[in-house]
Amino acid sequence: MGPIGRLPGVRSLRHVLPWTVAASRAAARSVEVRVCAALALVSTALAVVTMQMWAWNPKVPMGPVGDVTLAGMIVKGIDENGGYLENPRLGWPAGGLQLYDLPIGDDALNLFLMRIISWFTSDFGTVMWAFMLLTFPLVAVGAYVVMRRLGVSRLPSLMVGLLYAFMQYHFRGQFFLLLIGYYVLPFALLLAFRVFQGVPLFARREGPTGVRSWLSRRTMATVATCVAIGSTGLYLAAFAVVVLITAATVQVFSRPARRTAATAVVAIGLIVGTVIVNTSPSSIYRLQNGANREVSARGEQESEVYGLTLTRMVLPNQFHRFGPAKEFGGHYQETTNLPLAGEDASYVGLVGTGGLVGLVVFAFASMTRGSSLARRRRYGPLAAVAGAAFVFGLVGGLNTIFSYLVHPILRGTGRISIVIGFCAFAAV
Repeated sequence: MGPIGRLPGVRSLRHVLPWTVAASRAAARSVEVRVCAALALVSTALAVVTMQMWAWNPKVPMGPVGDVTLAGMIVKGIDENGGYLENPRLGWPAGGLQLYDLPIGDDALNLFLMRIISWFTSDFGTVMWAFMLLTFPLVAVGAYVVMRRLGVSRLPSLMVGLLYAFMQYHFRGQFFLLLIGYYVLPFALLLAFRVFQGVPLFARREGPTGVRSWLSRRTMATVATCVAIGSTGLYLAAFAVVVLITAATVQVFSRPARRTAATAVVAIGLIVGTVIVNTSPSSIYRLQNGANREVSARGEQESEVYGLTLTRMVLPNQFHRFGPAKEFGGHYQETTNLPLAGEDASYVGLVGTGGLVGLVVFAFASMTRGSSLARRRRYGPLAAVAGAAFVFGLVGGLNTIFSYLVHPILRGTGRISIVIGFCAFAAV
């Protein structure tokens, strides 16, 4: 064995290899932690500079735009009462305000983060600003980690993290505070990509038997992701279900991968179950007292107003920060008959548009067998997820059918651009 064989207590390479592998893995993890920390600092600094936050008064809320007033009431209520469902300081003299008819418990994780921030300050405006700023590093790091898990090298992963954190959605969505916490969504997409790869989302451990055998790292990671997705808003949960259904449907047609498709169905059940548990106080209240249909009333036709359009996804809008692009967006808004749809946050930018064009070209090449097997494995899941998200969120798409046949609760499907944007950036 040469020099290794002369080391005290070491007789072969087999005794040294586990230590070497363990040391290299620990070093790799240490490097990744430092990279994530640097990415978090850079994304935070860029957010401060881009939004010129030094000119803001952190004690003053964002203004009466969108759902800011509602979010401020919820944040202050959580700080003073420990929860948002009952607030004795409002609704006088009727005995206080009750929000059981407004089921926002599916945002439990975002509300929990705001609660933690409120431990350090009693100013609800500061809590709102701090949460909004915190979402930038969380989204950037989440996208970076997922790209690395997909086997992408470090620099492209960093670029995807930054691009994803600074989508137009993030800036327009700040007026709908509970919508910008999409930091868990990349991990839901990772689950879908694993299904496309034929990798089961749950795995058994060697040794233990029964239920304990399923307590593997992969199983725990999948469960944690599903619970987090079901706790960061109904829209993100719905988008995750759409991409998982897409992946499972594709795999059903491949006999060896049907077991993987079954694990995707279980993951969907976990996400839906988490949403049901988080909103159970409102559901129980409605069963006992009846539903107040005047609260959060939604019409089926709203899916045609707040849905996704190709033009708004690839053309700059009137909220663009670059002068000529902003002027073009204003001209488009003035001359089109389309109403200003919600937060108007579906624009994916120049890089994202390039990625979408590339995925469309790949899709056509695949249909004509003009792409290699390696390219199909690399870009196929991205194209399938982006295509399914587009068909679901499109004005006159599957969401419209869902609104008229099932329930109009998912009216703002233009927000699914954050799914399409991640696929586009990853493709580039």
